[in-house]
Amino acid sequence: CGFHVSFYSVHLPAYVQDQGLDPWVGVWALMAVGIANIVGTWVAGQSGKFVQKRVALAVLYMCRSALFLCILYFPATPATVIVISALLGLFWLSTIPLTSGMVATFFGTGWMSMLFGFVFFSHQVGSFLGVWLGGRLFDLTQSYQAMWWISVALGVCAALLNWPIKERAVGRPAAPTHPIGERPAIAWDGAASGRAFHDVSIRAHPGEVVAVFGKLGSGAAEVGETAFGI
Repeated sequence: CGFHVSFYSVHLPAYVQDQGLDPWVGVWALMAVGIANIVGTWVAGQSGKFVQKRVALAVLYMCRSALFLCILYFPATPATVIVISALLGLFWLSTIPLTSGMVATFFGTGWMSMLFGFVFFSHQVGSFLGVWLGGRLFDLTQSYQAMWWISVALGVCAALLNWPIKERAVGRPAAPTHPIGERPAIAWDGAASGRAFHDVSIRAHPGEVVAVFGKLGSGAAEVGETAFGI
């Protein structure tokens, strides 16, 4: 996704100029992408209610590849560039609601921010490669032809990778449970820590609080149920 989006948005004006078209064509084409993107993203998000997200993603990536093929084989005119850009805009960021929905399906929403951060990091890596490689290959070949073919191949590859995904929560082992009175305890010797605690015990249960019982110093002052989270 990041490869396609960044390559197209950064290099389209140069591609338009390389094809001998006026600069305004690139401006209008990118504007068409932005407007269509609003519609496409909303529709993609709603489609997740009725179609499996993996299927929708596979279709989106295949549509991108088809449009890049159109760029390769259709004559470069203002009309074709703008129309193809508008159609591409429908599949621009429409992958985001579907991908984030799958992450939530797999792992729940408790760690959603962190997990989608990893997803977006890979998106940024692709963005860098799309921008850098587009310029590098153009310098070497004086053409964007190779980049369009790479974009086609990546779209097909992404579609094939998404298609077999099984949309169900990732199985996780249940936390061990113990009857009341038989829960494991962790004992702590206060003297060994170098502090003036003695007769101290800590009873820890995964996912609960830690209860600390003991005496402080040489007196009889008790630390009664001092608790902190784990």
